[in-house]
Amino acid sequence: MNPIMIITVTCATITFAIGLVLGHRLRGGARRPAAAASATEPGQGVELYVGNLPYDMKDRDVVRAFEKHGAVLSIRVIKNKFNGRSRGYGFIEMADDAAAARAVKSMNGFDMKGRKLVVNEAKSRSRDDD
Repeated sequence: MNPIMIITVTCATITFAIGLVLGHRLRGGARRPAAAASATEPGQGVELYVGNLPYDMKDRDVVRAFEKHGAVLSIRVIKNKFNGRSRGYGFIEMADDAAAARAVKSMNGFDMKGRKLVVNEAKSRSRDDD
C-alpha cells in the first residue's frame, strides 16, 4: 500500500469512530436524573409515548408531571430540526412496569394547558423500514 492510501484509510477509520461516539451521545436523549440512574440498568425501563403535548412545554415540566407516578429515567421531547420548537410529542422512560402503568392510567386524557395528553406504551419501530 502506498503512503497516501494508508493515510486515507486511517483518516476514514478515525472519522467513523468519532461519528459513532458523537451519534450515540446525540441520540441518547436527556440525561438520567442521578437518583433514578441506580434504580435499574440502562435500557431496562418502560418507554411511554406522550402525545398532544403543549408546544411550550419544556423537558423539566414533563418530568415534574410524570415523576409523581414513579421514577423517570429519561425524556425526549421531539423537536423540529429547522426551528428547534417542540413537535408536540415525546417519549418518557419510566423505571418499572408499575410506574409506567400508573403514569398511563393517570396521565392519559389529562388536561395539560388546555390539551388532553395521549399516553401509552411506546411501540418499537424498525429503522430499516424508513
